[in-house]
Order: sequence, then C-alpha cells, then structure tokens
Amino acid sequence: MWIRTLTGLGALGVYGWRVHDPKTSYGVFFDVSDWFTSFIVSSEGAWVWVRNAINLILIDQADGFLLGMAFFALVSILLWPVRVCGRACVRGVQRIIRPRAAREGADGSSR
Repeated sequence: MWIRTLTGLGALGVYGWRVHDPKTSYGVFFDVSDWFTSFIVSSEGAWVWVRNAINLILIDQADGFLLGMAFFALVSILLWPVRVCGRACVRGVQRIIRPRAAREGADGSSR
C-alpha cells in the first residue's frame, strides 16, 4: 500500500512539473532518454537519426506511462474513502451474520 501511494504521489509530482515547466521537463526527459540509448545506438553518421527517433518514441512512451500513473493515483485517492467505508460496512454485516449462522448450526435447524 505504501509503495503504491509513494509511487502515485511521485508520479503526480513529476507530472505536475511536466505541466508547470514543459520545456525544461521535455529537455530533461530527452537527455535521460539520450543517455539510455547511447549504450545501444551509436551517435555517428545515419545512426543519429535512428537514435533521435528512438528517443522521441521513448519520451512519448514515458509521458503516457507517467500520465496513466498520475491519473490512477488521483482515482485511487478519490475512491479511498469509498473503499474504507465499504470495508467497515462489510465487517459490520459479517459481525451480525456470523453469530446467527453459529446459532443455527449449533441448533441443528436451518431455515
């Protein structure tokens, strides 16, 4: 639960930064992507075009993944009270039903 919460808050923070400062954040995303692809694709000749295309694709994928994480973090935050109240209601109903089921089973009679 805590890992999911921290990951969601981190995604919301990073996406908030993406919305607040899109030019700088895009540059940072491109630099990170370029650093990762430098281990795989050479930066000489025509490979520069391939490397840049890969970087653009990776940036779009990372942005979509980040948007999805931020969206589901917000949905999770909004639905958290519903889950907590629902669990409390289920526990209350189970406390009422369990003694009745135990009594009926002890009597040997059922309805």
